[in-house]
Amino acid sequence: MSEKDLEEIAEKADIIVSGYAFTKQGDEFIRILNLEHPDCAMVINNQQEIIETNMDEIEQKIVLNLLKKNFQFLIEHIPQKKSVSLLALKNLPPTLEYKLT
Repeated sequence: MSEKDLEEIAEKADIIVSGYAFTKQGDEFIRILNLEHPDCAMVINNQQEIIETNMDEIEQKIVLNLLKKNFQFLIEHIPQKKSVSLLALKNLPPTLEYKLT
């Protein structure tokens, strides 16, 4: 995946937490992409059940915990999004949570 593709995904994401882009897909699904390792992705439903993934079990647990902590914000997401550069995301400390507003 090209740098430009990753930047586009990051800009379209509803929230980005610890390097993972969470994007609502309609009212039923949430797509999750690891921006540092774009070969790691997950699709879940609104009940936070995994529909499809290629992440290992440890990464799945990490992502689901991040989602659990930020689920309400994702559901109530304000439609206005800031553009964000991928370079800026790579320089963020991994332990902090960031919300695009």
